[in-house]
Amino acid sequence: MQARKQGSIVNISSSTILKANTTRIHYVASKAAVMGFSRVLARELGPDSVRVNTLAPGSTLGEADPSDEIVQMRTATITGRSLARLERPTIWSARRSIICRTSVGSLPAG
Repeated sequence: MQARKQGSIVNISSSTILKANTTRIHYVASKAAVMGFSRVLARELGPDSVRVNTLAPGSTLGEADPSDEIVQMRTATITGRSLARLERPTIWSARRSIICRTSVGSLPAG
């Protein structure tokens, strides 16, 4: 990517790092590390026109066949969101694809 002077890297973090949920220190620490890694990598690769972004979804229904209990738990977390809906992994895959296809020239400055 550096040699071609173009490219896009998309890492996956989690909005959980902003909530500091108890009993999830391992998860929060690892996702915060992804965010920090991405920010530093963006600064390092930016001069070569390689974009580095991080998606940080909230609670996402990733189970193939979730129980009623799992659906209720995931639904309970959406009340504070701007888009109060139950997220599924497919929407994040589509968003990642859009970010990867967007050319540098079409991105707003700043």
